[in-house]
Amino acid sequence: MIRFYRILPLVLGLVLGASVLAYGLSDLVGSIVVTGVFRIDSDRVSMEPREIEIDLGVVSEARGSKVFRDIAVLRVYRESQIVFKPSIHPREKDIPEGLNLAISAMVELAGEGRSYRVAMPCIYSVGPCFRIMAIIPGYDAPMAVEPGEYRLSLTISWEASGSGEVPVGFTIEVVEVE
Repeated sequence: MIRFYRILPLVLGLVLGASVLAYGLSDLVGSIVVTGVFRIDSDRVSMEPREIEIDLGVVSEARGSKVFRDIAVLRVYRESQIVFKPSIHPREKDIPEGLNLAISAMVELAGEGRSYRVAMPCIYSVGPCFRIMAIIPGYDAPMAVEPGEYRLSLTISWEASGSGEVPVGFTIEVVEVE
């Protein structure tokens, strides 16, 4: 009696060999390649533009801030929970030697009839950075945002000594809350 699992490799080999032989004897008529960039927006929240790059330029003051008004439009289609999260964390070996830096941000969402402010202390720090020990809605925990269209403005603040260049960034995320 022949066991099926012993002849399975032989059967698979014959089928594969026949397929290769049949393909080798055929004439290639053409091929079709499909490529595309898929960007499926959330059915809850979208931002235009999707990505923003801000250049602070050369900062020569030890302490200061810069305001960037109306840099994006946030559209909230149905009530959503959002959170702003720091997203760039340079590796320790990439931090310039002798640099002490603390960067914080404030995001303002201004719409018709309502607005929101989210303080983001210490989004990046090399050295000490002090913040209040309280949960900040929109930063430490999700924040409910009503439907509407909001102009997004950003204030970046810093305290620094030394010199060097570091990337800083954050993302805006929709959070599922049950």
